[in-house]
Amino acid sequence: MARNEKKPPVDPGPMLSRTHEVDGGEPVRLRLARPSDAPRVEAFLEEPAAVKRFTHFDPRERLVVVATRPAKGGEEFVGLGEVDFEDGGQAIEADPAEGVDELIAGALDHLARSRAA
Repeated sequence: MARNEKKPPVDPGPMLSRTHEVDGGEPVRLRLARPSDAPRVEAFLEEPAAVKRFTHFDPRERLVVVATRPAKGGEEFVGLGEVDFEDGGQAIEADPAEGVDELIAGALDHLARSRAA
């Protein structure tokens, strides 16, 4: 691959297509963030300035994963994480007591390894 040529987006595959159980037996699903998540991201992070960063991204450069659980009328965010393919950096915002942070970290590690391959 040429030096300036970007790699194609990573296929998150089956890791994001199943329900996981975290501490206490809570069902949690992982999925990629999308622009329509803006209100939920803002409510979860309580940082309006960060919303665009986590809902609008180039999947060839970085990915944002959200952890959700069923809630009345839809889903509730319980975690959010991002992996930057340029520098390998990761950032996770989740409650460590529930194990959601470890679930997201595992997903981000998988995505980073898939991208590097």
